Amino acid sequence: MKCTNCGRKIGIEDKVCPYCNAENKLAARHGANMKQYDKRFKKTQGEVEGSAKRMEGLGTRAAILAVLVIGILIMIIVSGLNYDDPDTSSIKKADAKRNSEKYAAEMDGYLERGEYQEYVSFVHSHGVDFWEEPYKRFRSVDYCAGYYYDCVRHMESVILRSTDPDYWDSTDMEISHFCRYLSAFQETYAVQKKREKNSAYLACMDDMEENLRAMLRAYLGMDDEEVDSFLDLSDAKMAMRMEEIIKHE
Repeated sequence: MKCTNCGRKIGIEDKVCPYCNAENKLAARHGANMKQYDKRFKKTQGEVEGSAKRMEGLGTRAAILAVLVIGILIMIIVSGLNYDDPDTSSIKKADAKRNSEKYAAEMDGYLERGEYQEYVSFVHSHGVDFWEEPYKRFRSVDYCAGYYYDCVRHMESVILRSTDPDYWDSTDMEISHFCRYLSAFQETYAVQKKREKNSAYLACMDDMEENLRAMLRAYLGMDDEEVDSFLDLSDAKMAMRMEEIIKHE
């Protein structure tokens, strides 16, 4: 499902969005539904098992049939539960169209201030459609901003990782995600830089690229030449190199 605030993918059981900390109202409903499901399942299971015992004389075929009946009834129960995720996309799209000039001005403001994380969060939360005017002009810079957002998020997870030995260490996974998005950013930046005609947006894209380089210098202790060599590596080799540096700090 998607967060109704920022639009990013979250789990049905997440009480709050891990990206924007917004409340997930469906989590409580999911918990109630699961309790209802558990109650119905136990009742159905008891009834079917009771029927199976009464049919023990029919042998193996009756036992197999009983198992199949349980499976079918469970599927019916689960499909009957209400897990509908309110579709707010059409509402957001209409709102973004109605307030297009205002929202476009706010988006420009975020970009001018170099607040790229906030820009991406704003875009997601308002369901901006970049195939509609006046948002079309943001397409190239938005492609870069999306990957930049993910790079920063995963690097923060690596740098701010817990030192608690009892805490699940997701560092390797976060490093892998960071390197994958970093490669995607570099490829997208190279393409969109050639297409972008707006000098202000082009400057934003250059600024994002420099910010990511600065992160590598600051957090991985690389100089400019090492950063260039690092960015020439494949995703897998970047991850291996980054793990070596992080784990030998």
